Amino acid sequence: MRPIIKTLPANISTDDTIGGQKESNAVHHALIESLGNYCSYCEMPLSGYHVEHLKFHAAWPEQVTFRQWDELLLICNDCRTHIRIPELNDLSAAAMLWPDKDPSFSLFNSPLKYELRKVNYIVENEGEIISQEMKELVFVVAAKDAGEVLYEKAFNTITHFQLNMQLEFYQEAKGELRVPLSVHQQRLDNRMFKRTETWFDALDSINRLKEADQANDGSIPNFAALRKLLVNQIALTAWWAGNWSVWMTVFYQQTNDLELLRTAFAGNTHEFYGLNNDHDALFRAQ
Repeated sequence: MRPIIKTLPANISTDDTIGGQKESNAVHHALIESLGNYCSYCEMPLSGYHVEHLKFHAAWPEQVTFRQWDELLLICNDCRTHIRIPELNDLSAAAMLWPDKDPSFSLFNSPLKYELRKVNYIVENEGEIISQEMKELVFVVAAKDAGEVLYEKAFNTITHFQLNMQLEFYQEAKGELRVPLSVHQQRLDNRMFKRTETWFDALDSINRLKEADQANDGSIPNFAALRKLLVNQIALTAWWAGNWSVWMTVFYQQTNDLELLRTAFAGNTHEFYGLNNDHDALFRAQ
């Protein structure tokens, strides 16, 4: 979950009152401008403007105001559909991990981690197995490295948004993901599949970069400039694909090159708007 910082446009104050649908539309655009066109929870690109209040979620009215700015985030249809509790209170909201208020991801001691797992993907209908195949899927997991408090928040967040599809589908002990036929056919939850596609896109990008480095025998003129262009293209691909935390995870696991990660995913080249990297916090142990 990409750590974010929300910045109001310079010409707007939380005291401003436009009123009605015009103000709600202005809030939508301000959030997109500040955070980029990504879900604040699963990091998928948004197909439209989706604004959610962090305490009310599905029960929140369509119109919002700038006075609620501190409580507003962007959400995709999948995360909105799969939230467990339509209305959070102060206590239950405090038990969650919020990307604009908590250190939701870093390369070291992160409360949320991303793992590629092999699972037996079973499609069933009324208890009858229709098909099954081994799949590799990327799971979001709560990690104890960040300490007990953040671990609990991360676990509650994964559960609340069902970031790994509906909880009852996954039997971790058996390594099985048992999906009803209707859900499988309609692809009602696309987050894990897109997250997994991004994982392998990142691996392909790394392989191309390594091939370029291996081909450099000193005879290629301006190789450094050409390599920079390739890194910029990778950054652009990530910018369009979303799932920033997956790109960071895969590149760190495969290259351990912090400078490359800074340049491609945490710098100002095809910048992920709203990324909170205060004092380089993403790249050091908490």
